[in-house]
Amino acid sequence: MNKQHAKIAAALLAAMLAGQVSAHGIWTAERRGNIEVIYGDGAEDNAYDPKKISGAWASDQQGKNVPVTIEKLDDHARLKPQKSPAALSVALDNGYWTQAPDKQWVNVGETQVPDALDSGRYYKYTLAVLEEGAKLPPLDELKLVIVPNRTR
Repeated sequence: MNKQHAKIAAALLAAMLAGQVSAHGIWTAERRGNIEVIYGDGAEDNAYDPKKISGAWASDQQGKNVPVTIEKLDDHARLKPQKSPAALSVALDNGYWTQAPDKQWVNVGETQVPDALDSGRYYKYTLAVLEEGAKLPPLDELKLVIVPNRTR
């Protein structure tokens, strides 16, 4: 591929990903002494149906499983690992979202919105490495994850 083709390919890739940049994400944060699963966009936290959390996994420094309970509250989920984890991951099945002709997004499938403009099923994943040097367990439950590179 010559330089011109590479520039065109990079521009097309950037254009394809631009719409996803503003998408909501999930992450974990300690709030009031609890590990909370946060759903939002940028610094904004949003309420969500905690039933959408499809799984949570914790591990110790050696990468061994630490049992974790998902407490489903009114507007979010709280994680309760049996002991302090070295790594923590969460999966959220956000369901089907469809863009209606008025450009508003609704949390239903495309067949329920006449003249839909766009539609998809969206999943959110997060991985938090809480202790330096933690060995990560297999992350098969996470369909897409960025794993930190070990330089040591």
